[in-house]
Formats: sequence, structure tokens, C-alpha cells
Amino acid sequence: MNNDKNLEIVSEILQGVTIVNSSFGSLYFRHLSQHQQREAISQTKFFEEEALSKGLPSKHQALREMIEHEMWSEDDEQQIKELTKEIENLKKINSQVFLPSKKKDIERDLKEKERILFSIESEKEGLLGLTAEKYSSNKIQKNIVSKILFYDRGFKKSVFDDLYANESLKEVEIYKLQKDFFQKFSDSSISTAVLSDYFSMYLPFCEDVLGVFGKPLKDLTSYQLKLISFGRYFLNIFKNTTKEIPENVAKDPELLINFYQNQRGDSRKNNGSSGDGGSTYFGATKEDIEQIKREDENAVDLSDAIKKKGGSLNMQQMMELHGL
Repeated sequence: MNNDKNLEIVSEILQGVTIVNSSFGSLYFRHLSQHQQREAISQTKFFEEEALSKGLPSKHQALREMIEHEMWSEDDEQQIKELTKEIENLKKINSQVFLPSKKKDIERDLKEKERILFSIESEKEGLLGLTAEKYSSNKIQKNIVSKILFYDRGFKKSVFDDLYANESLKEVEIYKLQKDFFQKFSDSSISTAVLSDYFSMYLPFCEDVLGVFGKPLKDLTSYQLKLISFGRYFLNIFKNTTKEIPENVAKDPELLINFYQNQRGDSRKNNGSSGDGGSTYFGATKEDIEQIKREDENAVDLSDAIKKKGGSLNMQQMMELHGL
């Protein structure tokens, strides 16, 4: 299923169009150019000022009123800031950790904190209601959708041209379709598709934009630009890595980036010590050691080494373990 999605993403980005089925026929999502997307987003301030002139509060004003009426608190705001900082720190640590068991612990903690943060921010957004910023965001979103959703492949007949006020069910369906569309082409999805087999034939040519797309960089759609940017970044990793990349890592953007960062940062020095004789890893589990040995056959389980020596190691024995 995921492979089918990757094929769709690569194919549709190359073509610059996505075709979907609806209850009222086939619809065509046009992939906007960088200029068209920037043009739409540039109206953000205009719509915010329009909202303020209509009496809508800014997000700052709405938040202040919530706190004054004790619907929210400074402590709630502080919790959001602390969780955000903790998540940032965990992501940095995770990119530097080598031992698989430690990474799993960090990722578990990271997901839990992200879940809590999402829950708190969702509650906050619900209490804030319609602010000038939210009004502007909704207008921008609707403006963008009106520019990308058509009944024909030539992008001449907009779906919104004949959308009447009483067609609420149709509007709900359109909202779901556009939500699925934007989710389909998220950065995470595009980067994963770049590492799939369906883009592998293009990967070596990512430096040649004309060769891949038949047009210069300035004329690419925003999704084509992301595709080529991720491609160039991952191609650089494949060219400059000094160790063989495991197959599962080569297909996963996050694992691949972590693998390369660990390699460049020589993270093993932070988790253990090495020499000509082998490497020891403090806090490593049996599973960690087995995985490490696939890359370093001389990796030493320090716990086993200590047990074999009667429960302790003197300095000479430690030096021997490391070939010194």
C-alpha cells in the first residue's frame, strides 16, 4: 500500500497534477508553481487587517482575555513552552545517539511529549475561537484551493465557480479531498517517496533539473522543488557516507539522516571507547551489541567481559580489550 502511495507521489509531482474521484466526477488538483504559492501566501497580512477591521481579536488579544477570565493560565502557556523545548532537545539527542535501545527509549518519550503538546494546543485553539490570524489562514487556504481544484485537466473550469451556498455536503467533500491532498504531499511523504524505488532512477540526475523536469529551476512547482531538493540532499549522503548503509535505513529519511549525522559526528566516541582490539559500549543491551557487530565485528560486550574476569577488570585487562 505504501509503495503504491510512493509511486503516486513521484508520478503526480513529475506531471504536476493529481486526479481524484468525487461524488460529482473526476477532479484535477493543479500543483502550484513557487510564484503562485508565494503570491497566495503574501496576502496573509491583508486578510489579518481585514479581520481586525471587522472586529475579530488578534491571537494575542484573545489569549489575554482567556487568561483574564481564567479560562487559561500563564502556567498553561509555560507548559507549552517547556514541552516545545523538551521536544526540540529530544530530537537533537536522538540524532546523536547510536545505541538502538537508547533510540527507542528516546523516541517513545518523544512521541508521548508530542501527544501531550498536541492535546494542550488543541484545547487552546478551541478556546481561542476565530482570531484574525485564523481568519487569514482560512482565507489563504480557500484562496489556494480555488486556484488548484478544477473539473478539467486544462485547469479552465474551477470547482468553486459553480459552488452554491446551499451545497454544504459538496463543500464538506471538497474540504476532505483538499485535506487529503495536502497531507499526501507533506514534506515527510515527499522525502519518503524520494528514497523509494520509484525515484531511484532519477536520484543520480538530481543535479540536472532540466534533464529531470525539462524546465529550469525557477519554473518548477513547489512540490517539484521539494522533490529535487530532498533528492540532492540524500544523493549527497549516499556519495559521502564511509560505511555501508543498511537497506532499511536507506529507505527511511529520518533513519538515513541520523545514520549520516552519527557517522559524521563520530557518535561512537560518546557511547563507548575504541582501539585496535575492539570497542566497548556502556549501557548496551544484547540486541545493541548484535546490531553493532554487524558493522564492527570486534565490538565487545563489557558486561560479559567483566563476568569472564571474575566480576572486575583491572587497568591492564581494560587496555587489552582495546588492543593497547
